[in-house]
Amino acid sequence: MTTPTPIASESRHGNLIKDALARDPIFSEFYFYGLLPREDVELMLLHDGEFLVRQTKKICLEASGAVISVRWKGEVVHIVILKHPMGFSLEDKVFPTVRDLVSFYQAKQFPVTKESGALLKTAIHRADWVLHESQIMLIEKLGEGQFGEVWKAELTKDNGRKEVVAVKTLKAGEVPKAEQKSFFDECRRQRQLRHQHLVNFKGVSLETTIMLVMELCDTTLLKYLKKYESVMTLREHVKLMVHASRGMVYLASEKCIHRDLAARNCLIRHGRLKIADLGMARTGDIYKMHQGRQKPLPVKWTPPDTLMSRNYTEKSDVWSFGVLMWEILTNGESPYAELALNATKSFVIELITFLRQGKRLTPPPNTPDELKSLMMKCWEADPEKRPRFVEIARRLDDIYVAISDKGGMLTMFTRVSTAGTGT
Repeated sequence: MTTPTPIASESRHGNLIKDALARDPIFSEFYFYGLLPREDVELMLLHDGEFLVRQTKKICLEASGAVISVRWKGEVVHIVILKHPMGFSLEDKVFPTVRDLVSFYQAKQFPVTKESGALLKTAIHRADWVLHESQIMLIEKLGEGQFGEVWKAELTKDNGRKEVVAVKTLKAGEVPKAEQKSFFDECRRQRQLRHQHLVNFKGVSLETTIMLVMELCDTTLLKYLKKYESVMTLREHVKLMVHASRGMVYLASEKCIHRDLAARNCLIRHGRLKIADLGMARTGDIYKMHQGRQKPLPVKWTPPDTLMSRNYTEKSDVWSFGVLMWEILTNGESPYAELALNATKSFVIELITFLRQGKRLTPPPNTPDELKSLMMKCWEADPEKRPRFVEIARRLDDIYVAISDKGGMLTMFTRVSTAGTGT
C-alpha cells in the first residue's frame, strides 16, 4: 500500500470528515466519542480489549477521519480507519460503513491489524458528560475572542428536560495547537472539579463544533461591582472575598494552580461569586512555565518572583488573590493603572522595580486594618511567608462575622489612587 499523503493545512479537515463520515451510522453509536483527545482516551480505556471510536484532525488523503482506540497489552493503540471508493478498511477487507467494520472485528474477534494484534472486546459507553451536538441550541452570543466564542444556549438533557447554559466554542479553521490544547485542558479540568464557588461543568460536545458547556451565570464580577458601586456595603464586599477564598481552598486541595485569578475571571450567579476560566490552570504542587511560551502573562496579578522564575505554586495564586481583594474593594478599578500610564520603559520592568522597592497597591481609605493586613500578607515578597488559602478563608470568615456584628453598612465607593504608591 502506498504511504498516505499528508494534507498541508488542517482547514480541510471538516470537509474531509464530512465527505467520508457524514451519513455513517457510527455517529449514533454509544461508543463514538467525536474529537476526544488522546489524553482523555488513555484515561478511559483501563483494561485490555476495551475500545472506542473517535475522530481525529490528523488527516491524510487515505484516512477517513475515524480512529479506533483500543487498549492492548497494557498500552492504548490508535488505528486509523482508511477510506476507499467502496467503503472503509483497516488493512484489507472493505466495509460499507465504519459501524459495519467495527461490528465485524468485534464479533469475529479478529485482530484489527497484524502488527498490533489488538482485539475489540468491550466497547466503552459514551460518558454522560459527552453531549451530542443536537442537544445544544445556541441562542445568543455573549462574547468573542480570537479563537473562541461564548454563547447563551439551551441544553436538552437525556431525560428531555431543558436548561439554559453557557457554551464556550472553539472556532473552526486555523486554531493554533497551543490554543486547542489549552481548550481541551480546560474541558478536562472542569470535568474533574465541582464546587459551589466554581463555574460548574455540564458537558462537552466533540462533533462538528467543539463546545464546552457550563452553568450560565448572571453577570461578571466586574459588571456587578460597577452596577452596585454606590450601594455595596463593606460586608457585601467581604462576602465576595469569602466566596472566592472558598473556591481557591478547593482548588488548592485538588492541587490545581489557577495562574490567572483576577476579577475579570470571576462571575456572579444568584449573588454568589464563582471562579471561572481554568484555561491557564495546571495540576501539581509546582508548575514551571517554558521560556518559549508566547501567550501574554497577567503581569499585574503575578508575583515578581514568578515573573522572574516562571515557577507557579499555590503561593503565586495567593498573591493574585490579594490583587483580587483590592479589585473588589475598589469596585473593579484597574490595578497599577497610573504606573502603566506613566511608564517610560517596559511596564513589566517598572512594575517589578516598584514591587521590589516594597511598594504595594493602596487599599481604599475605609479599609479595616484586618483586611489591609491580610492583603499585605498575600503580597509578601517571600512566597513562603504568604498564607495558604485555608488560612485566608478562615481569616476572611472571622472578618465577615465581625463586620456583620457591627452592622457592616460602610460603603467602599471612595476612589483611590490606582498606582499603589508607598504602602
